[in-house]
Amino acid sequence: MPGDVRPAEYADIQRICDLGFQMYKESSGTEDEKFDFQLFATHVRDLINHPGGFLWVGIEDEEIVAVFAGQTVEYFFTKDFYVTDLMVYNVPGNRRSFVIARLFRAFYEWAEQIKAKEIQLTAVYGWKESYPPKVFRYLKRFGFKQNGFIYNRMMR
Repeated sequence: MPGDVRPAEYADIQRICDLGFQMYKESSGTEDEKFDFQLFATHVRDLINHPGGFLWVGIEDEEIVAVFAGQTVEYFFTKDFYVTDLMVYNVPGNRRSFVIARLFRAFYEWAEQIKAKEIQLTAVYGWKESYPPKVFRYLKRFGFKQNGFIYNRMMR
């Protein structure tokens, strides 16, 4: 099915690293040597292994074209926690597909399942130039409010 999403697997690490590098080049406007593939791969592996990690991929034509990474963060003074995104990326040419919406839905459902108190989306500030306005309408439909560069929603 077009736009399928699923949890990332170890076999996906190289492709996720390639997408991470693509995102880095797009956002930094440079191809310099600062992107550390080994460090990025370690973070990706950690997200796959950690119960507080979220790493899902979007697939079109049997190829990974999108990635959504997030994690839990404990509040400083309580045991409550929120979830936040770390990386949201969809390859150019696929940005009008529904794959990001499906990845976001999986992230939202994960936040509900683990009983997060809040969702804070911080990577969305980079979407303004490359994603259609429907992305922001979609977030608002889920009850998100914009606060500066962050979209957040209280869950409970």
